[in-house]
Amino acid sequence: MQNPPKTEIPKVYTAYNLDELDEYLQDPEWVVEGLIPKDEPTFIYGDGGQGKSAVVLNICMNVQEGMPVSDLPSQKMRVLWLALEGDRDIKKRRKAHQSLYGKSEVTEFFVIPKQTFTFGNQQDETALSELITENNIELVVIDTLSYATEGDISTGNTPGIVTRQMRRMCDTLKISLIVVAHTGKNLFKGIKGASEFANNVPCVLFINKGVLEVQKQRSSISGKKLKFDKKIIDDSFCIEW
Repeated sequence: MQNPPKTEIPKVYTAYNLDELDEYLQDPEWVVEGLIPKDEPTFIYGDGGQGKSAVVLNICMNVQEGMPVSDLPSQKMRVLWLALEGDRDIKKRRKAHQSLYGKSEVTEFFVIPKQTFTFGNQQDETALSELITENNIELVVIDTLSYATEGDISTGNTPGIVTRQMRRMCDTLKISLIVVAHTGKNLFKGIKGASEFANNVPCVLFINKGVLEVQKQRSSISGKKLKFDKKIIDDSFCIEW
């Protein structure tokens, strides 16, 4: 006996008059005002030794308290950091940050010590999604892109796999996602791998010579620059704006 043919449900599109959009669309929200969009994927990249991870750590330490980043207001969020590149520096830099800015009363910052995570691996995505949901995580950092991909990130379907999963995670989990990445051989040609990385996300920030620059910002103005210094404290350092 043959199974009856499946009935396809027709797709229905809904269109709104331009004057009605205010009723249906929300204004953009921010993790950090004008810098990191809420519920969106963001790339922060730069050459080795420029302080990428340290800058992102500073952002996260402030966001988990709802404190300003430089002079920009932030929204208080629970943070999860995937330390794929290694976790040895986080402890010292956290202490340096707290020495300069003070220790928070309640810590809303969680770290997954050096483990494997690969974009495009369904088991990894499912396990991470469960952890995010169980702990009510709102901001996720993946440090770094090169440790979260297999093979040559500039070839094949890798850029598309990465950016589609970043978008999917933000949409389905209602999180903001920061992925830390490196430059290629040419410092000013963008994220190492392919232009598709930057083309397919709404926010791209570039770190070079003590400046955090907004290279791409879909919901605000690009070109904003924030200067920072590496403040040496004991045997480590933290970021001072």
